[in-house]
Amino acid sequence: MMKSIKQLLVPNFKVILQFELIFKLLTIAIFSPVFHKIINAIINIAGYSYLTVDNIPLFLKDPLVWPLLFLLLLFLAFYTVFDISTVILLQDASRQKKQVILKDVLLFSFKKSIKVFHYSNILIIFLVLFLIPLFNIGLTTSFLGSLVVPAFIMEYIEAHIPLALGVSSFVLILFFLLLRWLYVLHYYVLEDCTFKEARKMSKNLGHHHHITDCLSIIGMQVFVSICFCLILFLGFFVIVGIHHFLEQFLVIESILLTIVWLFLAIIFCLYLIFSTPISYASVSSLYYCHKEKKDELIVPVSFQENKKRISKGEKVFKLLFFSACFFLGTLFTYEVMIGNINLFVIKENTLEITAHRGASRLYPENTFIAFYKAKEMEADWIELDVHATKDGKMIIMHDSSLKRTTGLKKKIWQVTYEEIKDLDAGILFGEEFKGEKIPLLEDVLKWAKENKMKLNIEMKPSGYETDFELSVVNLIKKYDLEEDCAITSQVYELLKTVKQLDNKIKTGYIMPFAFGDFISLEDIDLFSVELTNVNQTMVDAIHKRGKKLHVWTVNTREDIEKMMDLEVDNIITDDVDLAKQLIEEKREKNVIEETIIWIENLLS
Repeated sequence: MMKSIKQLLVPNFKVILQFELIFKLLTIAIFSPVFHKIINAIINIAGYSYLTVDNIPLFLKDPLVWPLLFLLLLFLAFYTVFDISTVILLQDASRQKKQVILKDVLLFSFKKSIKVFHYSNILIIFLVLFLIPLFNIGLTTSFLGSLVVPAFIMEYIEAHIPLALGVSSFVLILFFLLLRWLYVLHYYVLEDCTFKEARKMSKNLGHHHHITDCLSIIGMQVFVSICFCLILFLGFFVIVGIHHFLEQFLVIESILLTIVWLFLAIIFCLYLIFSTPISYASVSSLYYCHKEKKDELIVPVSFQENKKRISKGEKVFKLLFFSACFFLGTLFTYEVMIGNINLFVIKENTLEITAHRGASRLYPENTFIAFYKAKEMEADWIELDVHATKDGKMIIMHDSSLKRTTGLKKKIWQVTYEEIKDLDAGILFGEEFKGEKIPLLEDVLKWAKENKMKLNIEMKPSGYETDFELSVVNLIKKYDLEEDCAITSQVYELLKTVKQLDNKIKTGYIMPFAFGDFISLEDIDLFSVELTNVNQTMVDAIHKRGKKLHVWTVNTREDIEKMMDLEVDNIITDDVDLAKQLIEEKREKNVIEETIIWIENLLS
């Protein structure tokens, strides 16, 4: 396969590089912002300024929304097909050993892609928007590849075995469909078939080869990734060697280090740019191989061959450009080595840590022992959940049902506090926690006052409460904790009521996902956003408004470090110890020295 992939990439290597670079830059600079503006426009047309879990059911009931979303999906399908079909056409030209002109290929690709709007090809939306991202081994476009399932949804699915089995079965069915449709776009683009015809021909072409084709493509992707990692490792190894042996010869060391860094930078860029072409070269290779074995006619696409040779002026420009990069890189590296340029990254850490339902990783959630231990771990905040019982008592419990943590199959609003005050909220977590009770909010507030602990109180209305907001606000005021508590909720109207009752209490809008202009909501002091939705644009916009951003649920080293880099205000985590450890680590790092130290530690 390696030989055939090389034949599909090399003849038009520069044209493929040019297209992928331009297309990815346009995606980042134009398409993604336009796509989000269109979504915002649809939200506004439906009469909303933002979307989150609180209002999306009403949004989806608007009869105008569905046709607008369908048109948006069609446009996204066109965009995706255009990207993939251009790559397929360039590889077909390479198979014919033709060096083509990019604008000719783009025009041809546009004519093919525009056919997705024909009624006979509508189902191609299903292929490019759902099945291709499912087969996530580099075949996705840069935009679709950035879409991820929110972590809270994955955690919910994993926690419910029947649901997890159902979702897994559904994904396997989709995956099997994709294997049958693996060559659909090749037939669609190269042989001018309708989507229906292409599906049938793809199924026949891959008959008896679905699994082996899949393994071949995955194997190639893994092989390329391993090669990339090995090149990086060897490059870093060379950097360490240069530093050790030429430490006394700064000029020579600077020159050699610049050469290695430039080489690694080029390799890294090529890997990012060629992930899609290499993956589709694997599919194209199998497509041509199967057609030859089945004696199917391979219809060559006719292109005007590019006979233009690189002019002397272009050669001189490239030489001057790379010479300038090399000279400036060497000068920069030398200045760093002698200390004239400081690469220290100094950041004042202001990130706060919230213990999610207390120290819930090691202790039963929303119990006093979890709150005590979160205090011992030096968490800045404790997040807890409040429900109202039938008789109006505010208790600490995450679920609306008592079953998961106490074993009682009843809803909280169906029982009085007297009926549940002796339930064991710890034994199902572990025998050693037998006897832990369901806390009252008032008792927790009293403890927080005595221990100077800040509380993130998530209110969870069931619809059966009376004066829910007033009861919680009065308890906070009773213990003079207005400055040390935040009331959070997924229900915006509840938060508005809290602000009307006491403007001094901070309110936080919990958003599992967020689209639109939610930042301008006047009654909100902080936004509590699910991890996968957070990006630098959101952080900057929230801070520009003078508001805070809390992020949930941040449990891994990678995610904690990412949130630190984004400079969010607060992370809600199950692993307080890990978060404290990472935050307390040294924040001053010299880029070159830290890289060398990392490699030396790796080799030792």
